[in-house]
Parts: sequence; structure tokens; C-alpha cells
Amino acid sequence: MLAIAAGLPYQGKQADFPDVDKKDEMSPYIAALYDISAIRGFPDGSFRPGENITRGQAAKIVALAFGIREGDLINALTDLPEELAVKTAIEMLASNGIVKGYEDKLFKPFEKISRAEFSKIVCLAMVVAAIQKAEENPTTENLTAAQALLNGLPKDQDQATRTYLQGRLDEAEGEQEAGPPPPLPPIISVDPEEVYLLPDGSFELALADAPADWIASWSSSDESIATVDKNGMVTALAAGQARIRATAGGGTAECKVVVLATGSGAVYNKTNNASYANLNAAITVASSGDELFLVGDSRDSGLITLTTKLIIDGQGHAVDQAVFITRSAKGTTIKNFTGIVNENPGINGLTESRKQIPSAFIIAAEDIVLDKIEVKIANDVSLGRSTAVIGFNDAKFTVRNSNFENVMRGIYAHYGHGAAGAYQNVVIALNNTFTNVWSAICGTERTDLTAVGNKLDSVWTSGKDIVTVPGEGLALGNGVRIRDLDGALIPWREDVDFLKVKNTFANTADSLQVIDHRLSVENETRRTYYFDINSALVDANSGDTLLVASGTYDGNVKINKSNLTLKSAAGAERTTLNGVVDITGENVTLEGFTIRPGLGRCAMSIQASATIKSNQIFAQDSQEGIYIDAGVGAVIRILGNKIEYGGESESNLAGIRVVTKPQSINDKTSEEDIISALESNNTITNFRTKVVFDLPPAG
Repeated sequence: MLAIAAGLPYQGKQADFPDVDKKDEMSPYIAALYDISAIRGFPDGSFRPGENITRGQAAKIVALAFGIREGDLINALTDLPEELAVKTAIEMLASNGIVKGYEDKLFKPFEKISRAEFSKIVCLAMVVAAIQKAEENPTTENLTAAQALLNGLPKDQDQATRTYLQGRLDEAEGEQEAGPPPPLPPIISVDPEEVYLLPDGSFELALADAPADWIASWSSSDESIATVDKNGMVTALAAGQARIRATAGGGTAECKVVVLATGSGAVYNKTNNASYANLNAAITVASSGDELFLVGDSRDSGLITLTTKLIIDGQGHAVDQAVFITRSAKGTTIKNFTGIVNENPGINGLTESRKQIPSAFIIAAEDIVLDKIEVKIANDVSLGRSTAVIGFNDAKFTVRNSNFENVMRGIYAHYGHGAAGAYQNVVIALNNTFTNVWSAICGTERTDLTAVGNKLDSVWTSGKDIVTVPGEGLALGNGVRIRDLDGALIPWREDVDFLKVKNTFANTADSLQVIDHRLSVENETRRTYYFDINSALVDANSGDTLLVASGTYDGNVKINKSNLTLKSAAGAERTTLNGVVDITGENVTLEGFTIRPGLGRCAMSIQASATIKSNQIFAQDSQEGIYIDAGVGAVIRILGNKIEYGGESESNLAGIRVVTKPQSINDKTSEEDIISALESNNTITNFRTKVVFDLPPAG
């Protein structure tokens, strides 16, 4: 019914679940919902077509099937689940008036949904989907179809929702009557928007924000100052200003060209309107926020040390010394710049072994951007020791749209002086090209790395004079964490796949080397790493958070320290503990695991205050799910878990058994309220009894 109502393609499809007959009449509709991720099945691969679904699951299925987008109504529901997909679906439906919850502002997402409730949600979703279609394309056909569905709602539909939906439809009809606005001219731009030149200097402009096949027509506002040819090449003639205009596709854009006086220095400070012989001379007197433009190659006598925030546009010119960006230069941007790998004179903050790394850019500051950078190597520098960009001691920098060729390392994040793990580097590498390098991007201890759109053309290989080991291409040392463009942490054991998808590696076999960075467990609080969970627990301190990589872990887990959080990086679907979990430490949080115990009376034993949430617990033969013997002062919360029995049914087994009554469970104190709260906040199946109190006789 749902697949047909939502207009999903189902003909010829077959559900691929072991417990669904491919010839069953329901099979095509199940397959149609699976194809849009509205349904996923259970961790064991089954679909369980005979089971009822919860209100939260129904919301997710309906929202995805009908493509419901966010509406205008305020969501006042207070008990939304933590699972993001279900929470988002309920919010989408509530914002369109499709669901409202109960009078106490509860949605009760874990309760089973009745056929009548589900039918009402589907009917309203059909109306909202039709209105969305009319809003996107307010044709007479779409408006009429949406109005017919809205008029067909049952008479008992609340008036507030009907009025809200009618208002949206009336607004869409108004847009049809007004007709589409006249097309605006395309918005284009010229890259860059301003250029500073010396007489006889030249610079090639480019059309931006336009289709690749558009050809611009170029003109100059004053050809006595600067001319431009058909390809956008500007030539400076005399001191003054001119505006270079580009016209393409009916749109126009301009670039300001400033021609400096003959004899001006290689560096122009736009902010104070002064010229300097070289970059060192310019930065000595520059103030925070000044904009510097290179109008020629800068000849400097020593290391260029930036101590204040600057914007430096090289305009394609080069310097002949390395650039050191100190901590006080936070926020500096360097672009369109050719740097040089020069012998490092010994910068404080690097270990002795790293002080002499020949580098073009040395970064020890936050919020640094290097854009459209190229690097060359000084004649006296060994190719086998060269590094284009090195960051250390809490450096946070972005390198984008740059080219690195014939260097040992392209981008190198190093932990600096002192013990490994003393500092945290954050590196974002976007759309760079690396050619003939040993290591394109190299991260050592405590580096957060985002690498997207990079292209590695070739790496050094064995047998070359410059190096005796194969090139690594992209080398990840212990403790490197990979993040996506939104900053979200990529789970371990998936991050290398993420890097391969988001970047291009010419020599896949030897261009991505991982050096122990994917240890199984990270102590997020102290940034230490472990091969197994119990080793991390033994070394943990009160208040620590342990993050567990996706994968399967064999052996019982004993948590006997207080105030610890043990959670998975990728969620219960991808992180399995094959063993019993025993919690004796106070105020422990366990989150996001699938637990499949071996021998034992239960899958999990709780003997102290604890929070257990978003886990999948599968008890085996003669086992109970959770066994609580925590004492009268304990405060326990068990939320959003799936607890299932997988053995032969036995009359004395319970999903959750309480043998000593704690102070509270899920904020409830009476046995009756605790049982109700546990059953409504968790999914407990296949046990003879979901929750039982088995307290010793009084006295």
C-alpha cells in the first residue's frame, strides 16, 4: 500500500531477504522501500515480515517514501529518539502537521503503531507530498491534484492542520498567477578581482562562475594605463588605474588593475599604499590585517618570519627564502605564491632532528590558508630531504588548489618538540596535485586530517638515487584521525576507504601507507591509543572517554573504573563485542555496540550506576539480556536499546532482570513505573518476560 501511495517504482523488483519469498506478492513493494533506504532489515540480515513496527520506524518509512521536506510548524515533541534518521523523520512529519504526538507532548517512538494510526499518517503524507509538488511547480494540474487530496481528508481531521496546508496551497497558486519573474542576467566574475602591476608587467585574468565553454569578450576602460587581449592577458603600460571588463552569456564582471610607478619595489602594501624592496622589508612595518601584493619576485636575505596576521597575494611571483608563520600570525592567508624550499636555519619548537628540515612554508599558527601555491627547491637543498609545507605545535592550516612537484614531502604535520602526543595539528588538504613525491601528505601523532579532491600523480620508487625506499604517497602515522568536509569523524577501518574515494591515487598499490594509525581504541580525553578494549580500560582514568573503532572484538569486557564512557565510533551496526559486559564502576556510560555474549547467565551485568543506550544486545541459550544487581543507591538509565533472545524459549528468562532495587531506573522509582519505562524506552523481543523484579524477601 505505502509503495503504491508514494508512487515508488516496484514492478519487476524482488526483495533480497532470506525470510521473504521472492515470489510473494509483497516482495516488490518491500524491495521498492528498501531501494530508497526507508527499510533496512535487521542486523542478522532478516526482514521479519510478520513483526509489527514502532511509531518511530513508521515515521522514518513514511518520510523517506514520500520525500517529506521540512515544513513551517514548530515541533514541540519532547521524547525524540537519539537515532538520527528516526529523529529527523519525526521532525519532518511534525513540521508539516502529519504527526502531532500525544497531549503530553510525547511521540512515544518505541511503541507499536496501530493500523489506524499508520493509515492516517500515510493519508496526510500523500497530501503534503502533493502540496510540495505544487509548490515546486505550480501548474494547474499539480494545484488541482493537491486540492483534491486536501479536500478528501476525513472530516475529523483537526482544523489547524487543514488550515495550515490550505494556506501553503493558496500561496503556491498565487505564485502561478503572478507568473515567473523575468530571467536575470547570469552572475559571472573575474579571477582575480584586483591586480597590481609594474609598468610592462602582465597578468592573465580568467572568467569565473561561468560554464567552461563560455568565451569572454574583454575590454579596458583606459588603454593608456592597461590593455587586455582576447584571452584576458593584461599588460600594464603606465601608472594609474583601469578597469578590465569581461562579458559572457549576457553577464558582465570587472577587475581593477592598478599600475604602480616605475621603480616601485617588489612588494606593495595596499593597506598603507607603500612599496617595499622585498617581503621581509614589507612585513617588518606591516600591521595586522594588511594586504600585501607581490609585483615582482622578492629577493630576501634570510628567513621570512610572519608575526602578525597578513593577506599576501603573490600574483604568481616567487620568494627566495622560506616563510615561517609564527603563532601570533594566526589567520594569515597566502595565495598565488611560489615558495622555495630552503635550508631551515633552526626554528624553535621543532625537535632537534626536525630543525633542519628544508621547507618552503613552516606553520606554527592556527587558521592559516595556503591557496594556489607552488614550490620549487633551492639549488643547495637535497631533494631527498625537502618538504613543501610543514606544520607543528598545534598548527591548524588549509592547503588548497596547489601544486607540489619533486619534493620528498608535500604536506607534513609533525607533533613538534617534547613527547609525542603533546600537541594537536589540524590539516585540511583540498584539490591539490602532487607529482613525483615520496609522501604527498604525511601525518604523525595527534593529527586531524581532512583530505578531499587531491590528485597524486606519481610517487618515488625503489632504485632512484634520491631515496632507497618506495614512496608512501599518503602516510598516516599513529594517532591520525580522518574527518570529512563537515568535520565529522570518519570511523576507523573506513577512513582509508574514504580517502581512496575522495582522492585520486595514480599508483594505488604503493601510494597509500598506513602506519599503525588505526589502533582499535582511542582514549579521546588523553589521545592515547590501544589495540584492544580491555587494555584501554586498564589504562583509563576517571572521566575519560574511550572511542572504539568499528569491527568485531572477542572476549568479555570488564568496566571496573568509575566515570568512564565507552562508545563506538560507527554505531552498533558496525561494532560488535563477542562477550559478556560486566559493569562494576560507578557512573559508566556504554553506547553504540552490538553485544553477542558467549557463556554466562546474561549478556550484560550492571552492579553500579550506569547509562546504557543505543546498543543491540543478543542473548543466547539460557541467557538473559541485562542483569541488574546495583544496590539501593544506584541511578541507572537504559534507553534506546534493542534486547533480543536468540535461543530456545525458556519460561524463566527475562530481557531485563532486577535482583536488587536501585534508587531509580530511567528516573522512575516504583517497580510498576520502572517496568513501564524500560519496556517503552527499549525494544525487548523473544523473551517470555520483558522485565522482571526478582527481589529477595523483605527482612
